[in-house]
Amino acid sequence: AKIRPVATGRDSTHSMLHSSSAPATPNAASHAESMAVLVFESVSVYYGGIQALDAVSFELRAGQQAALIGPNGAGKSSLFHAAAATVPLAQGDIRIMGQSIKGLPSHALAGLGLARMSQHASLFHRLNVSDNLKLATQPLRAQRKPVRRMEEWRSTVIDALDLQSDLNRTAESLPLALQRRVELARCMIAQPSVLLLDEPAAGQTLADWQAMAQALHQMRRVLGTAVLIIEHRLQWLWAMCELCWVLDQGRLIAQGTPDEVRNCPSVIAAYLGDALHEGS
Repeated sequence: AKIRPVATGRDSTHSMLHSSSAPATPNAASHAESMAVLVFESVSVYYGGIQALDAVSFELRAGQQAALIGPNGAGKSSLFHAAAATVPLAQGDIRIMGQSIKGLPSHALAGLGLARMSQHASLFHRLNVSDNLKLATQPLRAQRKPVRRMEEWRSTVIDALDLQSDLNRTAESLPLALQRRVELARCMIAQPSVLLLDEPAAGQTLADWQAMAQALHQMRRVLGTAVLIIEHRLQWLWAMCELCWVLDQGRLIAQGTPDEVRNCPSVIAAYLGDALHEGS
């Protein structure tokens, strides 16, 4: 299957997340101006003598939302680790906003506009929700972003993800589903150019997931954020993603729209067959 580039319009105003969820209508100019904000170029990763990724190449453009799927052990999380500079590249390159991450420490990537929601909870458990979310503004303060704008955006995200009543609760007291919403809020508050989400639907009800999807949609409209999602609940994923990449045994085996990918014979053979057609 062949990638069909899709661009999403970028609002120039700082609109609220609760505005209309209707997708922006891209035009030829916005599509031409859309830049590749995340590029994987022949990325290979080894853990000792075991190859986790084998020459993986694809790119994500500003405003796009895409899925990264594949069976367990396919290399999905390894690709996210590589993008976050927490595992070294054996070959290839990764570029964020046009800059290679080679040689950069992982903490420097926030300054390039990368935010990541990891597979496992990564909140400061003894801090309350409010303080966890305030920490997300630190990269913005380092970039000398206007404080008022940061606080307005923070309040907008809190409202969008329905966290207002939980701000004084410690992170460790929250159920898993709520911890995941707080983690997503923390990522969104950082105003990322690139957002990596590793199994964000864990513990969520369908209603929770729909609220998260709506918040992500509006963040993309407001900020032009590119979003890449790893998620096994495919029936929830198809409708919200424009593109899909499929890994198997560390190799990219298919790419295209969700419809193209879930009807691709090699994907059906590699990825549990009928599981891909759930909810179709």
